[in-house]
Amino acid sequence: HTVTYNTAGSFNVTLQVTDDNGTDDTTIAIVVHDLPSVTAVASVNPVCAGSPTSLTANNAATYIWNGGSAANPYSVSPTGTTTYSVTGTDVNGCQNIATVTVNVNALPTITLTASANNFCAGNPTTLTAGGGTSYVWDQGLSGTVNTVNPTTNTTYSITGTDANTCQNTASVAINVLAAPTVTASANPTSVCPGGSSVLTASGNAIGYSWDGSTTTNPFTATPSATTTYTVTGANVSGCSATALPPHHQV
Repeated sequence: HTVTYNTAGSFNVTLQVTDDNGTDDTTIAIVVHDLPSVTAVASVNPVCAGSPTSLTANNAATYIWNGGSAANPYSVSPTGTTTYSVTGTDVNGCQNIATVTVNVNALPTITLTASANNFCAGNPTTLTAGGGTSYVWDQGLSGTVNTVNPTTNTTYSITGTDANTCQNTASVAINVLAAPTVTASANPTSVCPGGSSVLTASGNAIGYSWDGSTTTNPFTATPSATTTYTVTGANVSGCSATALPPHHQV
């Protein structure tokens, strides 16, 4: 005979037996214990996606969390809003279940862009951060917009924080294109009035321009007075450099 008790207390159960010789009975007391009032709380709630929080169960002797862990507190790092359940067992072997929902705030989408990712040495580029309310730069910069002028290939990184104090990172690679090597010579460097000198540009440029207009190289100059000529050479990346031959004495 099975009896289910829905409330706690002490209950007497009597068994009466009758046979040909008469009737007899016996009584036993059954004690029904209350279920433990198991509770569960999170040390941090809500959390940022992937950040840890400690779940703590109370009011029982031992605990088993969904997933099988018997740890208490129990550390979790949810990536989305998750409900955890725990079964608590008291000293009488009675069990009850509690749940705790950990709300998760998504990480911000942090962006870091450059006005130019590939530029010639000596030219600046502007870095702009977005997606957060504040930023920490790993190169000692600050704020949202910074103008930089690196001399070598450099990767800039930031950590952005949003209104929920959640953080994410972003980076941008800046490639610095090398300028060509440009040299200039004059033969001869001193001429008489009306005389000429051959100016020659050399280096690893693919083209040269004397004083911004003449692209002939070598270039024959016929100065009427002492003159300084400037040559600019450009490479396949579009980067340029200038050089000056010796003054032409007339």
